[in-house]
Amino acid sequence: MHNRRRGIAVATLLATLLVTLPGIAAAERVQNPPDPGIVNPVPEPGAVVGVGIHRVTAAVHATRGIANVTLTVDNGDVPVAFDDTATATIVSADVSLDAGEHLLRMSLWADNGASTVRTWRVTAVDLGVERLAGVDRYATAATISGSRFEDLSATAAVLATGEAFADALAAAPVAAKVGGPLLLTRKASLPSVTQRELERVLLPASTVYLLGGVAAIEEGVADRLRELGYRVERVSGATRYETAVAAARLLPDASMAFVASGASFPDALAAASPAARDGMPILLTSKDVLEPGVRSYLQSQGITQVFIAGGEAVVGNAVRDAIRDLGISVVRLAGANRYETAQRVAERFYGTTLTSVALTSGLSFPDGLAGGPHAAAEGLPVLLTPPTHLADGLRTIARSRPMERIVVLGGEAAVHDRVLGDYRRAEVDRGGPALLRTNLEENMELSSFETIEFEFDRELDVANSTVYVTVEGHEVFGTVAPGDFTSTLVFSSETVPLRLEAGAAYPVAVVVRATEGGRTHHHRIELSYRRQDIGLGDFGHTVRDYQERLLALGYWIDEADGVYGRLTSQAIMAFQKAEGLSPSGNIDAATRERLKVAARQEPRHFTSGRSLEIDLNRQIMMFVDRGHVEWVMNTSTGNGEYYYVDGQKRGPALTPRGTFRVERQIDGMRESDLGKLWRPKYFYGGFALHGSTSVPNYAASHGCTRLTYPAMDFVWSAGLAPIGTPVFVYGIAPGTEHRYR
Repeated sequence: MHNRRRGIAVATLLATLLVTLPGIAAAERVQNPPDPGIVNPVPEPGAVVGVGIHRVTAAVHATRGIANVTLTVDNGDVPVAFDDTATATIVSADVSLDAGEHLLRMSLWADNGASTVRTWRVTAVDLGVERLAGVDRYATAATISGSRFEDLSATAAVLATGEAFADALAAAPVAAKVGGPLLLTRKASLPSVTQRELERVLLPASTVYLLGGVAAIEEGVADRLRELGYRVERVSGATRYETAVAAARLLPDASMAFVASGASFPDALAAASPAARDGMPILLTSKDVLEPGVRSYLQSQGITQVFIAGGEAVVGNAVRDAIRDLGISVVRLAGANRYETAQRVAERFYGTTLTSVALTSGLSFPDGLAGGPHAAAEGLPVLLTPPTHLADGLRTIARSRPMERIVVLGGEAAVHDRVLGDYRRAEVDRGGPALLRTNLEENMELSSFETIEFEFDRELDVANSTVYVTVEGHEVFGTVAPGDFTSTLVFSSETVPLRLEAGAAYPVAVVVRATEGGRTHHHRIELSYRRQDIGLGDFGHTVRDYQERLLALGYWIDEADGVYGRLTSQAIMAFQKAEGLSPSGNIDAATRERLKVAARQEPRHFTSGRSLEIDLNRQIMMFVDRGHVEWVMNTSTGNGEYYYVDGQKRGPALTPRGTFRVERQIDGMRESDLGKLWRPKYFYGGFALHGSTSVPNYAASHGCTRLTYPAMDFVWSAGLAPIGTPVFVYGIAPGTEHRYR
């Protein structure tokens, strides 16, 4: 146990710890998570990492100072180190993680005797990953060369500019043909790292091929190469298209060729490995016109087969038809985007059961260009990925079969370790629960943490499943529970751990670890949070004023207590739905203005006593007494999707329309095949209005109409829907229109 006696001011600590991103404001902590507490634990809860040595770190804080901190990993004590800065204490420890799941426990004691224990799980997996990277694109190309070529083992080298992609797109098959590396240079000068690699790998008087004219690589670079004792041969044309043709003429035995866009690089990157392996030139074209030089080359060379890399948006059908008119067979390899196109190319030339791949960024060109010949020599296709997360198609591949080897071309700026984390998660999760849907999307903007929902394809072990949510590294404390269905995880929190500036965006990470029968599913998503004018966690006279206005208009909340909690959010959501506003559950400018002028809702049907109206269009429920709307509540009705019971397909999940009556009721919890129903009141057989843990702003149920538990309790206590009450259901729930055709 390490003794710490220096107090740390929390506000000052957080000013240093908060991650500052472009356009993202700093924030001040005002909620009360555990004190003492930790910020930004690494690895984060639910993370999947590689086997080996990892540094576990966390910022620790306490209002009155930290006295002691201990760390255990799998119940074994681990020595910790402390790094005191002017404003923070960072706890760290190096731990060795074998393949499998590990339990980390950090215990903290404050100077005032308060203590906190935080535990979390991480999983380590042995995934064969090799990263080839340097400090910049030139060093990365040299590193790739060094991984393949022994000293003085190359017969020649190819040099392309690292400042633009056009001339270098055709370089990979040339490098493979001449038996040397593909290295990068600046336009006006030879980088020292490139020079050192040339001197290491080439014999004196070897040939260095320069791809591109003097506009791409100036003659001064050629002069420097000659000074070093190399023979220089420039491969160029008047345009990028003619330069590619000039490069193609160095492959005299080619009978097949790639054609790709000369205006963008991703598709040519994907073609680099098979082109280098099979001696196929990469020819460039404009979108709608087959360049004369390319046409002439195809005719004179005797090419019999052309593969177009990319869809019609980059290489149009006019180009395809022009090639076919030459009597050449054409196959287009394309997907919905650059990532899927790379996958189609890989599957065509390396088979559909990809278990070893080279991975590079689909948003930058240098690392993939230099890595093409290396990947070809290793028998690896080049697949593209966004820098920070695995492309959807690649995630599908990874989940379907084990990955034996991954060679990453480029550093963390090109392919972040989070991408490898996606691969690792896929490896660990194979055979585990499959995520069917969630109400989160990558990079979306949240306005509350009231309902974060994940639905899986099977019943979950909820007690051992977790949802970990952070704002700027600070944990959002809430509850994790099953929804109405045991296959659903619902995270709910009425507060955030920071007071956030209205209108500013803050980074959010959500990590899910769902378990079933010892099998897991891990999911990580990054998005942002933008605090509205007034929302969950706010309090004071202004909140009370809005609550009183809601009550006056008949939108139900339990009381006007000045605290913006879940029920106030539900009432605002109902108001927004009723008034045709975006149902965020927060009071934004449009909601504020509408609250000033809105009138109480009018029922569609008149009866002499009590009645209940369920408006599917607006997803609201209105309790009516003798033609007067007493209360309006937010509801969620049938989502129109097919669902399963005991493995049998049922549905679709539609709330019946028509005129009914409350037939029966259960004053307690009903556990049905489809989930839990709190104090249900039934109409039309098995359909009911009932209390639920999840009442989102959209249709989400299997056909029943959901209210919050407190709202359902109020319906009972206020006698709003006794047996015999008419129930009018009308409209069509948004998103279910196709089910009524």
